[in-house]
Amino acid sequence: MAIATTCYFYMYTSPETCKFLTPRQKYIAMERLRRDSRENAAEKTQMVHVKRGILNINNILCALGFFFNNVSVQSLALFMPTILRALGWTSTKAQLLTVPPYVAAAAWSIFVSWLSDRCKMRGVFAVCHSICAIVGYAILVTTDQAGTKYLAVFFCALGCFPLGPIFLSWGINSAHSPFFSPPPHSANKYVPTDAAGPTIRAVSSGYIVSVGTLGAILATWTYIPSDAPNYITGHSINLGSQACAAFIALVGVLYCRWENAKRARGGRDHRIQGMTEVEARKLGYRHPEFRYME
Repeated sequence: MAIATTCYFYMYTSPETCKFLTPRQKYIAMERLRRDSRENAAEKTQMVHVKRGILNINNILCALGFFFNNVSVQSLALFMPTILRALGWTSTKAQLLTVPPYVAAAAWSIFVSWLSDRCKMRGVFAVCHSICAIVGYAILVTTDQAGTKYLAVFFCALGCFPLGPIFLSWGINSAHSPFFSPPPHSANKYVPTDAAGPTIRAVSSGYIVSVGTLGAILATWTYIPSDAPNYITGHSINLGSQACAAFIALVGVLYCRWENAKRARGGRDHRIQGMTEVEARKLGYRHPEFRYME
């Protein structure tokens, strides 16, 4: 908390305000942001940005997916030692055996994040990881062998832990801020226009995480002492949560493909009819030229 308070006063809000960058470096950094996301980092928050961040159907789906996945994530974080101790191992050994699934999930999450960016796909990765977690919880429900159950914990961790960042980044990618015109190539300093910038993304990320974190409340009641040692109820709840997350991700993929195809056919061109160029730029993800990441 102390570090965060200090950062609030000393962290720069945008590349153009960074004192350690040269004018050329500032321009290159802002040009990179423009090409990647077409945003104006110097915008001021308005109520329309908040509404677009919350009422975006993609964000609603990602928030729900984050919620159901967080039930499993928080369950593993809270009760993995309990689950492993119920397999017949001592408390110390159970604690030590929680390390490999976490290490594997951390490394896999980093790799999947890189791969997802490389492929420019989110929904497909979300569906696949939910299925991986479903397999893990299905094994936990149906078998009594300690070694097999321990293997199932790896499936659960590898499926659950990357899924949260996938849903969050998918929502941010879909909640695109309005377009704006690039600065002149001869300019040495970035010159923003009146279009909006990263506010919609900021609202989207806060909204998705806030809704998703509520899954931790349910997670605290998934594994109860009276259900030991097999914890069928807890595993079943997590299996159902991952099934819901997979369904939501699949719906998101189908919706994005349907919407992108409709825009490609000109089905959303009516949104910019009669608008000036400045008004059209402010449509953001509603602009007919914008394409959702599937």
